[in-house]
Amino acid sequence: MRVKFQPLLIIIFIPFLIYSQDSDFFTKARLEKGSPVCLTGMRYFSQQNKFSYSSYYINDKDTIYFIIDNAAADSLKYILAYTSNNYLSSYNYLNNKKYDDKNVRLWGNVASPGGALYNSEIFWDTQTDSITFRFIKGSRYKFKVPAFTYLAKEASDIDLNFQLGLRDAVILMDAKFYNYSSGAVNTTEFNVLPRNLHLAAGISFLNYYKIDFRAGEMRVYEDFYGIEKGVFFQANIFKSFFYLVGGYDDFSNGGESHGVVVYSESGGDINFLCFGGGLNASKYFELDLIYYFPLNKVYGFNQVNYPVEQHYDKIVNGILNIGFQYSFIL
Repeated sequence: MRVKFQPLLIIIFIPFLIYSQDSDFFTKARLEKGSPVCLTGMRYFSQQNKFSYSSYYINDKDTIYFIIDNAAADSLKYILAYTSNNYLSSYNYLNNKKYDDKNVRLWGNVASPGGALYNSEIFWDTQTDSITFRFIKGSRYKFKVPAFTYLAKEASDIDLNFQLGLRDAVILMDAKFYNYSSGAVNTTEFNVLPRNLHLAAGISFLNYYKIDFRAGEMRVYEDFYGIEKGVFFQANIFKSFFYLVGGYDDFSNGGESHGVVVYSESGGDINFLCFGGGLNASKYFELDLIYYFPLNKVYGFNQVNYPVEQHYDKIVNGILNIGFQYSFIL
């Protein structure tokens, strides 16, 4: 379907993603020895003497726990864990900075099952084991229109093309996690089978620009697969068949827990900033190469239980996506 306009001036609003949040006051609390009761069934939290924690109750079902893993005195780990109905929903590691011999500042975030993001700021007095903290609640990401761009064209036609398409891709992921067969930590995973199917809905305008909305499945290996959705903007280079592309992508990892000697757990959301380039091979077919840069990198952990217990985070450093898309004009 082609829509023609004959205005002297057309205003096109281009929404972009910004983060919105509310603020909260600081609260004081004390750390308790051990780990939260609802987490003791998990292998990682089974040794109570390694942990200290404090609780923040969102409501009668949801709780955020601030947890200190002091298994090694020279490398403490600080964790935010969100539980709903006494089940772990998500967790994240906190950044930290030590100001003097007794005061440590920590910050980071954790997500609720509904997608609300809780940003934290925590001050820990290591001598008294007391903390002062606040959580700044906000929705994950919202569309707002704080600015707009004028695109004017006098006495001429401006064509808008509405497109619907199918997309597939080959994926190469640079990751860091424990490799069961080799016993090494550094590794790279890739999916050479084109089974990462997506639906794409796009709007092209002025012949050289396109906004594409994509949703579908990303499948790299058993611990990294799930639903992703994103928005991408394409601009042709000097009116040629080649284009540059940039975008934002949200991936919900549906990875599973498995293993005994080596226990593996995966899950959570990862957000990517995307950039790359492509080729309009024909009016309906395009190829592209896009790099996905993760804004949050930890997507799970491996715990090796023999001969000694060791903990390894699963980290994604980046993803290279070689995609091909067929679109037809509505």
